[in-house]
Amino acid sequence: SSIQLPYSLYNTNADAAKTMVSTIIQSALVHVLDQTNTQLGQVRPVLCTSPGLDESTITTIFDDSLGADATISPTYIPEPVAAIWGAQQVQLLPDLLERHVVVVDVGAHVTSISLVQRNVVLQSLPLPKFGGETFVHEIIQLIVDKMPSLAHDAHALPRVYQAAQAAAAELNTQTRTTINIPYIGMNVKTKEPLHLTMEVSRSVVQQALQNHVQRVLVPNASHQLSPHLPPPTDLSRLWTSVLTCLLENSNVTPMQVSHLLVVGGGAKQAIVSDSLTSTWTLLTGNTHGLCIPQLGMRSELVALGAASLLPNYHYNAQHGLVRNEE
Repeated sequence: SSIQLPYSLYNTNADAAKTMVSTIIQSALVHVLDQTNTQLGQVRPVLCTSPGLDESTITTIFDDSLGADATISPTYIPEPVAAIWGAQQVQLLPDLLERHVVVVDVGAHVTSISLVQRNVVLQSLPLPKFGGETFVHEIIQLIVDKMPSLAHDAHALPRVYQAAQAAAAELNTQTRTTINIPYIGMNVKTKEPLHLTMEVSRSVVQQALQNHVQRVLVPNASHQLSPHLPPPTDLSRLWTSVLTCLLENSNVTPMQVSHLLVVGGGAKQAIVSDSLTSTWTLLTGNTHGLCIPQLGMRSELVALGAASLLPNYHYNAQHGLVRNEE
């Protein structure tokens, strides 16, 4: 069973984040147990989190969310490792990977670029202020540019956000879409209702995103960019600089990387796959090893990988898969 919960930890303080994560875990467990007619003791929780997140902190939050029912212990797996397992489950990647794999996980607000070998995350670089919500916010800005009064209308902004979300989803598979928001406001002079109808093209949103790269991403990503390359001017050059920095920090050459795997719900936009294809071709000279799943699969691979963990194994951040002692 699967559930998607509308929560975001972006710009949330630590205490509020812990409370929210506990709520997420409680909601997810209740839903899954009800849908599958399963008892809590029959569940093996596998928690997938960003690389480097302290395992003890996650375990504590999980135990707090269960309260007196905390009789089961979760297994922690870094998202890049789970993504690789998921890709192996659906035969997008070979089962035995001795060489390095780069996993680009485009989330809602943050993108993680990780280097994995033998089920261990060797290095990971977060790229904040870039994810699926970036596209939504750029569309919101286009709407506000057309009707500036919406920028300060607290009642209208939630509808604008919903319309921008829908438009971003449609632009995953279409080159243009129409945004239609009836009764979005009131003309203060004529007292007539205002309706918003506008057409948005994928190319316009992509150009806005390229501007976002220079305006926001590059100034805030000094530690994620290679000092040996010029400042990026577009998304493809940004990926190139970040991947180069990742490999330089790990003393790994591009020829030692066998695959690049793209996952995450935010990776559905065409500009993400197109720019990563250009970057991978530049670094390796071809597209061999580039693994970009179908749109729907990009947000599912982590869960598929987590579910594939065998019951007699657990995960260790330093050693990868470890067989349980008898």
